[in-house]
Amino acid sequence: LKEYNKLRPSTRILGVAPHEIDYVLSNHSIPHKGYDNYTDLRRNMKDGDIVIVTFWNETFTSRGKTLPWLPAGAHTVAVLKSGKSYVVYNYDGDSSSSNRYTSLKEYIGEGYIYGYILK
Repeated sequence: LKEYNKLRPSTRILGVAPHEIDYVLSNHSIPHKGYDNYTDLRRNMKDGDIVIVTFWNETFTSRGKTLPWLPAGAHTVAVLKSGKSYVVYNYDGDSSSSNRYTSLKEYIGEGYIYGYILK
């Protein structure tokens, strides 16, 4: 996204700009389709698809109290749909890590923001 930031004013809200990913994918002629609804994304995922998903992390905790209205930041990951499971890359902030889940919702919870299926 560094190249995007040099060329365009930012559309970030609270430091999150998942729609800027569209610019980078388009600029590099990578076929993709964006989804602002998790159900639509899930319904359109096929075995072997690579997906980029941005979501809110769990809620923020301060002084031992959970603040449900304040997410603890956003996270963007790459996901490979592999049979009946999902391989999530960068799942814990380490780009070399991956983990397998039986459902994508199991990993991202209710914090879905936006996703792209790369075609």
